[in-house]
Amino acid sequence: MALFLDQNREFAILTSPDAINWQVTQILTLDESRECPDLFPMYLDGQAGQQKWIFRGGNGRYSVGSFNGQQFTPETGVFDSVAGNYYAVQTWSDIPEGDGRTLQIAWMRDGVFPGMPFNQQMTIPCELTLRTLPEGIRLCHAPAREIAEIRDQLFSFTGAALGQGGNPLSAISGELFEIKAEIDVGTATEITFSLRGTSMIYNVPNRTLSCGGRTISLSPVGGRVKFHILVDRASIEIFPNEGSMCIFLCFPLDTQNTSLSIHSTGQATAADLKVWNLKSAWFTTPRSSSDLNDDGVVNFLDYSIFTGG
Repeated sequence: MALFLDQNREFAILTSPDAINWQVTQILTLDESRECPDLFPMYLDGQAGQQKWIFRGGNGRYSVGSFNGQQFTPETGVFDSVAGNYYAVQTWSDIPEGDGRTLQIAWMRDGVFPGMPFNQQMTIPCELTLRTLPEGIRLCHAPAREIAEIRDQLFSFTGAALGQGGNPLSAISGELFEIKAEIDVGTATEITFSLRGTSMIYNVPNRTLSCGGRTISLSPVGGRVKFHILVDRASIEIFPNEGSMCIFLCFPLDTQNTSLSIHSTGQATAADLKVWNLKSAWFTTPRSSSDLNDDGVVNFLDYSIFTGG
């Protein structure tokens, strides 16, 4: 068991033979992190013979190392993985062996939604991978693949020129979007997405990506940058390139603005650009009698977008 001690921002690892009596086997710290620890194994680059362990704090900062059942030994520094409304991140245990993924969810804290009977929300569940990138070993994030089950209409563009005053996304409107883009930065100095009125700006010379007051570093790979973006009624989640550093934003979007746009200052090209309108992840009426439980009530668990959910 991993536990936060709330003293000198220390964490502890404990072991127990019976889940009643516990012994502390290690005290450790994780720079600039506290609370909600998570300790889990992953295979580096998907290679079964390259098992590593991740020790992660509540704000998403983590270290990669080894674990002998009692002590975690870091083999890297401590890395940031996210910016924005993101905390208390945890992975699920007991993923079916036939699935094998590492799945994670976090709390999008600090969201304020006037007039609603709730506050704050959760991120989209993410699939984690551990990859060797040019900057070193990094934990990478992507939306769980089950998001494909709520995709609706697809708009697809190949080789669309940006920076000519046009907007290839001008015909698209809606509240819920999934966007996957691979942009050849060309001679552009800025590439801007407007996501229902919220700007996401990639500054090419500075190699920074900014949205909602948050900024992260992002370098082109082979002259291109990739974006995987989810736009909801109250959140924007951005997974650039391999997802080693992501942005999560939680706020009510403008209900009157259902538009998307992309343009560049200078010449850039959308080598591949796909936009899906998304359906709701919730269902309010049964689709068939099999969607009812024995009491004739809609079984919402059957509607989970997650396999075996």
